[in-house]
Amino acid sequence: MSLRLSEIEALLRAKKAKSAEVKITRALRMTLPAHMQAELLILRARAKLLTSRPEGGLEDISKATQLHAPIVQQPHVQELQADCLFARYELSALGFAERSDWVNAERIYTTLLEANPNYDNAGWVSYQLGRLLLSDNRIEQALAAFHTALLQSSHVIALTSYAFERLAFIASYEQRDFRQALVYLDKSIQTYPLSEDRAWLVQAYFLRGRILRDMHRLQEAVQTAEAALKLTTQRGLPRASLLEALFNAAEIFSRAEHQHERVIAVLEQYLSLSKRPPGVSVSWSRAYEMLADAYFSAGHYERAATSYLAALQYNPYHPWEYALYLRAARAYYQQGLYDQTQRIVQRAIQGAESEGQTIDFRAYDLLGSAYYALNKFPQSVEAFDKALALIPSNDASKPKIVQYRQYATEAQARDNGTTPS
Repeated sequence: MSLRLSEIEALLRAKKAKSAEVKITRALRMTLPAHMQAELLILRARAKLLTSRPEGGLEDISKATQLHAPIVQQPHVQELQADCLFARYELSALGFAERSDWVNAERIYTTLLEANPNYDNAGWVSYQLGRLLLSDNRIEQALAAFHTALLQSSHVIALTSYAFERLAFIASYEQRDFRQALVYLDKSIQTYPLSEDRAWLVQAYFLRGRILRDMHRLQEAVQTAEAALKLTTQRGLPRASLLEALFNAAEIFSRAEHQHERVIAVLEQYLSLSKRPPGVSVSWSRAYEMLADAYFSAGHYERAATSYLAALQYNPYHPWEYALYLRAARAYYQQGLYDQTQRIVQRAIQGAESEGQTIDFRAYDLLGSAYYALNKFPQSVEAFDKALALIPSNDASKPKIVQYRQYATEAQARDNGTTPS
């Protein structure tokens, strides 16, 4: 049995959880002493945690404890139990997470560290405690836990990278200290072992790209995103990680100048590889919004209009619904589709009015231009008048609107056979 356990341990260290479970299942069919069955159940709990099944892991820990009560006193079993509780808390649907899982995980991590200060995986326990505290917005305590993790022993070879990455996250998003965040993140990337999962490193690069973007160092942000995308070409990257990488790259590229063709290429790949959602999807809505902006910048106005409307289709409660309708209307106008322009602008205005939102003068300016192109001169004059009533007196667009209102007035007078006023 000692040989079989060592084989299973090796499989788990290599993150070959399914192979490990097969061996464990076969071993559990044998007639074994209670303490050996308990050890196998603990190993199976580890396998289930590796495959995002913390509920099953907790069940196996409970069964192991019933078979051999002293096993739960072992530090590595306590660590595993807390990790499963924390994972179940993290994986629970929004609004359905059990607070008791969070509380119990914190209690076990804290007690384990206090009772076993020389535990050979104390660094990982401190890191997990830091993540737990960060999820509860206890920033100072989380910082202390991550710094402690850097000084403790651990058999998690990428722990240094993990801890520096979380310190970078806090420095960036909580403290808004972007320079310190870059220092931490560069250490995180530099110390990441070559033997470890590339998917995590891709995420670290994208965090670096977002930090550079927030520092307005957009060219460096683009280069970092390109480096992250290059990592995604390596074999073995999970599909979900690839999709997330493409989406994050598009977010960064969309903020930089002259990157619209790159945005289009990345998002078209993202959408082609994604499974079409059956209903509302904020991610797909955002993807289509970025894609539409890129299409518009590239002069692909038909695709831009379609994509703006798709963004609203996948998120009917979009907070910028009014603005997206106007962008779609401009795309229709650029194609000379003035009926569609008129219809979409009116829909935008009606929606904004029903929500009590302020109407921008540009909406009436665009509406007036569409009416003018349709030879609906009285409506054009009325729309331009509304635009002029809303436009700031020093806005550079005002002379143009005044001029086009005059054109519409003259055209209306010609149609009526009168002198323009």
